[in-house]
Amino acid sequence: MSQGRLTLARIVTFIGIPALIAIERGAYYAIRGVFRRYLMDEPGGGLGLSRLESAQIPATWTLSMLPLLLVGGLIVFAAGPRIPLVAGFALMAAGAMILGHGGQAALWPALLLIAAGQGLVKPASYSVIAHEIGRGMDKVLLADHGDRYVVYARRLFRDRARFAMAIHDDGRILVPEGKKLRELVVRSRFGVTVWGDYIRFADKNGTDLGRVSIPWIAPEDRRELARRIGQLVDREQTDFIAWPPDADVDRAPRR
Repeated sequence: MSQGRLTLARIVTFIGIPALIAIERGAYYAIRGVFRRYLMDEPGGGLGLSRLESAQIPATWTLSMLPLLLVGGLIVFAAGPRIPLVAGFALMAAGAMILGHGGQAALWPALLLIAAGQGLVKPASYSVIAHEIGRGMDKVLLADHGDRYVVYARRLFRDRARFAMAIHDDGRILVPEGKKLRELVVRSRFGVTVWGDYIRFADKNGTDLGRVSIPWIAPEDRRELARRIGQLVDREQTDFIAWPPDADVDRAPRR
């Protein structure tokens, strides 16, 4: 299948995630001055710490992130990037809420939660991009077994391709429905069409029997996939007879 088209999912992966990382880094360096003012400015609702203490706390907090980044990287390596990414954002959000409402007693627990969250978010974010680049752009696989086609599709951020549908030459089509397979019967190539990102199956009256999402290929490749499926299941194909007959063909002499 073609790999050249730029889809929305690829834009999110290769542009959106680096943009979020850049925004997070910019926010981190911008908030350092605000955070130090919060530590010193007691009349304005801060903690009223000395200038030395207000400088030591951010430095210690930043230093504590280094071993947490190493631990977070090991967790991402073992568990994959998706769950650590969500868990890291949850930890950072919890730490920010505690920091805003807990006062001086909750300062260090809140900072440690934020540092732990960043220790997961940073390696997970870069791992998502590395996984997608390393695995390439092949999102759909069509396996031809002679009497049937089996289509596999790999969803975004998934490690392996999953079963999408199986098409038999007798017109039976198996599509996943939850944890089970649902069987459709289509015996005409006109019953296999493309509807947006879907391969649509219909009966001879045009009634919708089912749809299968195939979002990771170019529109012309999706139409080609539908054409091949239609050729496999079509029971209305007949051998064409050339007409008019070739005049140069030798005819048997009449008796």
